[in-house]
Amino acid sequence: MQSNLLQKLYIDELRDLYSAENQLVKALPKMAKAASASGLRGGFEEHLEQTKEHVARLEKIFQDLDESPKGKTCKGMEGLIKAIPDSYVEGMTASGTPDEVKKRVQQYRDAGVKIPLLRPAAAHQTQRLLDLFAQ
Repeated sequence: MQSNLLQKLYIDELRDLYSAENQLVKALPKMAKAASASGLRGGFEEHLEQTKEHVARLEKIFQDLDESPKGKTCKGMEGLIKAIPDSYVEGMTASGTPDEVKKRVQQYRDAGVKIPLLRPAAAHQTQRLLDLFAQ
């Protein structure tokens, strides 16, 4: 009996994850289209491809378990997608050429942001980013 309950919980969590991943598959193309910076757009597109792979893996798991992945909506992902409009994502991102990034960071400073959190697109760019803002 305990094993049956654990199996049901496992399937329920997998369905929740499957729903979340499928919601992302639908949302990420819209986010990519709304992104004006090519780096941000590329990031969304890359994430979309990874998410599609996650969906395929989950479908394989459901097939192996002889279960349907349908039947549950991930309310958490649904809420996140509704709560974070594309304009907000774009507005909180500094991507593009070095000059475009410097301009965006200056806009943050002008808006009262004291400590912008910066993350380079690639780890090897960390020193270059620090040098750029030290100027």
